Amino acid sequence: MTYRLEPVGITTDSRGGITNTTN
Repeated sequence: MTYRLEPVGITTDSRGGITNTTN
């Protein structure tokens, strides 16, 4: 599982996908 620092509202999940969490 790789996590990176992303812009606010954007996170990388454990599968390497990008999830928008600004909602």
